[in-house]
Amino acid sequence: LDLRLCNWTTIKYLNGEGTGFNKDIDLVPVNSGGLYMFSIRCPIVPGITEYPAYIGRALLTEGQNLRKRCREYFTKYSRSDERPKITKLFEYWSNNLYLSFMTLEENQDIVDYEKKLINSLLLPFNDEIPECKQDDNS
Repeated sequence: LDLRLCNWTTIKYLNGEGTGFNKDIDLVPVNSGGLYMFSIRCPIVPGITEYPAYIGRALLTEGQNLRKRCREYFTKYSRSDERPKITKLFEYWSNNLYLSFMTLEENQDIVDYEKKLINSLLLPFNDEIPECKQDDNS
């Protein structure tokens, strides 16, 4: 699987005021699971200031899908202290927050690739770093 960002779909997450979703949220599918990443873009120096902040996963189940999971961050965590790092992400950068997503067919692939990305990127808003498997020569 080619995880380069050019293979993901990227949208502005919130509207211009940061009070609701950008209309492009409808591009996030409801009939699949996948990976998603929040990033912060600084408009002062375009092209060189996109900063990945958080990676997550959405398994496709009867009660969950990619769009529902991506929407939960704003509706559930942006104004509460249930996940303080996510609340801070919205508090400070909601106007510059972008969402990238990639659909995947198999739930196990979603779990595995999320773990690899988090372990590789060590993003500041991911609370837990999945255990890395190390070989005996480490």
